[in-house]
Amino acid sequence: MIIMSGFYIEKRGSSLEKVSQNSATLDLLARGDGAEVLLQEIEADKIIQISSPNRPSVMEFFYILEGSITWLKQDGTSSEISAGDYFYINYFKGKEHLKTNEITKILYVSTEPIFHHISYVIKDFMNMINQVEEKDYYTHSHGKRVQDYASRIASKMGIAGESFERLMYASLFHDIGKIKMDDSILNGKNYPTEREWEEIQKHPIFGREIIEKSLLRNIGEIVEQHHERLDGSGYPYGLKGDKISLEARIIAVIDAFDAMTTDRSYAKAKSITEAVGELKSDAGVKFDEDVVDLFIEVLEEEGLYNDN
Repeated sequence: MIIMSGFYIEKRGSSLEKVSQNSATLDLLARGDGAEVLLQEIEADKIIQISSPNRPSVMEFFYILEGSITWLKQDGTSSEISAGDYFYINYFKGKEHLKTNEITKILYVSTEPIFHHISYVIKDFMNMINQVEEKDYYTHSHGKRVQDYASRIASKMGIAGESFERLMYASLFHDIGKIKMDDSILNGKNYPTEREWEEIQKHPIFGREIIEKSLLRNIGEIVEQHHERLDGSGYPYGLKGDKISLEARIIAVIDAFDAMTTDRSYAKAKSITEAVGELKSDAGVKFDEDVVDLFIEVLEEEGLYNDN
């Protein structure tokens, strides 16, 4: 690589990172301010699914360098996209499917980070999260639900670029530290004892330790802080106010709501109205008031809550 005051030159065949799977390879060619440029090579007769991203404003651009693909339209017809052709999505909702006709190379540009979603690091972390969900049934799809709501709140707050990327990863993997916890504590049928509660309060620290050994080390602080509260009543360190990152404050609200509205072995789930009532009571005390307000907006937009 040749670097000169922010001007980068890479030689043929080089990349910042590369991941290989059974049927495809993906090279990260460049990244900056949350956008990424990638090179994807896919074997013949493989299906590519294009689906709506977390944020509708995201643009994903695909330029066919070599080979060709067939667009399998939802009306049952098809259309070929050949070398030199391109397609892109922006404010796209739904799913489209394409099939490679031969080995195909695609230049892929995304205004939202995508590479690590399909890298080995993410795969390993997803395996850990799946193991946590097997140990603690209440957390099934919990990380994905938190991530989905975090994306909606981030859009309303104008969070973008690398801050958005950190929030997406941290919201998905915030409970990864539970992998180090004893199964008997996670699956306990009674409310945790004092000793068990002390162990539970360590999982954000465990999470940071796991995260900081990976390429996603920049989300370690967020993961460690997601149970902190503005008034210092949270854990593991009792941080207060602005000492808690905005990303952690966002996750804290959604995480608490999801916990309250999910059945546990020792407690029945609260109704959405009851859970929102608790968030409102703690807004400005334990939880970021702006985040609570925006989260309630999201619930209203989904028809899950009505404040009238």
